[in-house]
Amino acid sequence: MFDLKGKIQNSIKPTYWSRGFSIYNKWKVLDIITENNNNILSFTTYVEWNYNNEYETYISIDKETKKVKHNCNCPAHWNYYWCKHVSALARKIWSNY
Repeated sequence: MFDLKGKIQNSIKPTYWSRGFSIYNKWKVLDIITENNNNILSFTTYVEWNYNNEYETYISIDKETKKVKHNCNCPAHWNYYWCKHVSALARKIWSNY
């Protein structure tokens, strides 16, 4: 069986995992669209942020290779290839699935 929670948590640096928790706790992760196509399980949402901004955030997991891909249209993700918005989505996935 595929361990979704374990794969997500193990793929995130501890610093980002804790930053995402604060966003997740404030109910800033909106409804998640889940797709399960062949071997790809994907989750897409918008994460609310300051000044009424929302960042489109995406996580996909290849169930065969176990590879995790993610994206967010915030500036931090472009600079560091990770961000607290992706971590917040991961927290919501981790707690709900």
